Amino acid sequence: MTPPRSEGFVRMPDAEFEAILTRAAEEGAKRALADVGLDGDEAALDIRDLRWVVQSVNYFRRPREILHLHRLLCNKAAKET
Repeated sequence: MTPPRSEGFVRMPDAEFEAILTRAAEEGAKRALADVGLDGDEAALDIRDLRWVVQSVNYFRRPREILHLHRLLCNKAAKET
């Protein structure tokens, strides 16, 4: 069956169009995650690990925390010598 057309455009009910968009978005998101290796049984754990890394980087970007980290590393190096 050929879908109805109006002025060269395909016409369909809004609900059907939304369903097509939702399915395409979900499949695209799954493909994008698979492309970067974030699919499979451990994907949720990998994503949590990545969030932790990002939070840590953001935490240590602040000057006070950088100074604290520097002191910790210097104290550790001094103890090792």
